[in-house]
Amino acid sequence: MKNTIKAKLTALLISAAMLPMGSFAASAADSYDFTLYADGGASAAVSAGDEVEITLAIEGDEDYTFYSMQDYVKFDTDYFELDEDSITVKQQLNSSGLYTDIFSAVPIDVYGAGYDRIFINRVSLTGIAFSAKETILTFTLTALQDGVTDITHYRTEMLDSEGSRLTVNENTATVTIGDATPSPTTAPTASPEVNPTAAPTTAPTAASTTAPTATPAVLTVSSTPAASNITRGSTLSKSTLSGGTVVNADGETVSGSWAWLDGTETMSSTGTYERTAVFTADDDTYGTVEVTVSVKVYTSSGGSSSSSSGTSSATAYTINVDNSVVYGTAEANTSTAKAGDTVTIKISPVVGYSADNVTVTDSYGNKIEVTQNADGTYSFVMPSSEVSIDVEYIETDGTSDADGTDTHDTCPSEPYTDVDTSLWYHKYVDYVIENGLMTGTSDTTFEPDTTTTRGMIVSILHRLEGKPEADGNSVFTDVAAGEWYADAVTWAAENNIVAGYGDGTFGPNDTITRKQTAAILYRYADYKGYDMSASGDISVFADANEVSAYAVTAIQWAVGTGLVSGRDDGTLDPQSGATRAETAAMLMRFIESD
Repeated sequence: MKNTIKAKLTALLISAAMLPMGSFAASAADSYDFTLYADGGASAAVSAGDEVEITLAIEGDEDYTFYSMQDYVKFDTDYFELDEDSITVKQQLNSSGLYTDIFSAVPIDVYGAGYDRIFINRVSLTGIAFSAKETILTFTLTALQDGVTDITHYRTEMLDSEGSRLTVNENTATVTIGDATPSPTTAPTASPEVNPTAAPTTAPTAASTTAPTATPAVLTVSSTPAASNITRGSTLSKSTLSGGTVVNADGETVSGSWAWLDGTETMSSTGTYERTAVFTADDDTYGTVEVTVSVKVYTSSGGSSSSSSGTSSATAYTINVDNSVVYGTAEANTSTAKAGDTVTIKISPVVGYSADNVTVTDSYGNKIEVTQNADGTYSFVMPSSEVSIDVEYIETDGTSDADGTDTHDTCPSEPYTDVDTSLWYHKYVDYVIENGLMTGTSDTTFEPDTTTTRGMIVSILHRLEGKPEADGNSVFTDVAAGEWYADAVTWAAENNIVAGYGDGTFGPNDTITRKQTAAILYRYADYKGYDMSASGDISVFADANEVSAYAVTAIQWAVGTGLVSGRDDGTLDPQSGATRAETAAMLMRFIESD
């Protein structure tokens, strides 16, 4: 039997097309035009080692006023190195007669290869007026190697005084470094050394058929390939390269193959190493492109082991359990174990689900054999490294009890002793448990009054969307690859569902506030193409002035659609943390509102 939420969302959540990056819903507000300049123009020609001044300016023939803004200016670290001290933003004179920055501009290193973008941010409750053709950001890049590359201004979000998003353009500035392309106006001529009196009837020579060809077109690595782990003593070529995306100057994906620059290197020590991989396009009109890739080298398992009498001083290794999936929880009988110890895993699926696959992986990426026991638990023998436990769940017919009792007629909240079924939140907690959106914090507790984190909200929406893959790496400095929320946050940022704090961070483990929850659901609904016309009057709430400018429209929409209601004291309480019960209520109202 299909899960209720999945049946409900077949048309509601899964079918809508993704909005392209950098585009937003139409607004009645003015549009804003920006222009990115390289050395004062739309393009610049420099030599390797030269500095290039990049400028972002507001264009147009009229003055502009806006409240908040979040932008990126991106450049390729294969071609440029950023002078961090050169970053400047627009200032204004304050009431004390001092010039102060009215923007922040933070360099961000996404790929670990040096800063590759500048994050520009302005968030304020007070609008700021700008004159036409006014510069808001400048910084300096140093050219590193010959080639043609673009600097891009993208992913803008600007809000007016009501919190509505304004239409803003994206653009690029092109920089040609060195003799990267042949001059289109100069036809190939005879070499100066050729005798000018040679007979005009002389047949073309071989030299005339081997005239200089165009420099191979430049490629850019948009996502880095992954390298498989190898054992110590193997050559680097034993590590296979997979994935990775390479694009041409038009942003089109180019097909080809990856190989190690020096695959003959013998990896004689364990650890993680950075090595160069080379991409060769199938189309030989393109040049090759290189990127740094991490490869893990480990000691192969197996071989003899020795033992000795006396007290053991063996190392105890950490056991990591991934409980980010909302369809159940897994718990190991110990948090650490020594090599050779038997570890037992207890799994508690939510109603309507059962464990389908239990995977245990050591720190080198090797899968450890897992045994299912007669009592429903699982066990494995601890290796000589820390391990990660991951559980996949599948839908069942609702008979998840060991004795086969149908649990659909049982209150989903019944196992949780801290859920008061006489209180307002009971039906909402039942809903999120039954539909796999949230689980208890233990076998017997749900903790309805405990606050929810930002990472969890985004992960729930990511699962509702079918866990789509993100196009690139996270733009947030505090969202590390491999964290349980990383893919969800990266996907949400790429689709303008989240924007972070404006300083390059997202705060995935921070408590999410009521206004932040409303803002994220609002952007998700916009991303899905839902009707966004609902708008409630928030002025009736005593603390309406505490709603930040960026969240005003979202709160108005949330109140208008019934997702958010006021407190008993007549306040919205937008700054307080959203409890698990409140989150459950907002999720149910959001999903059932259509």
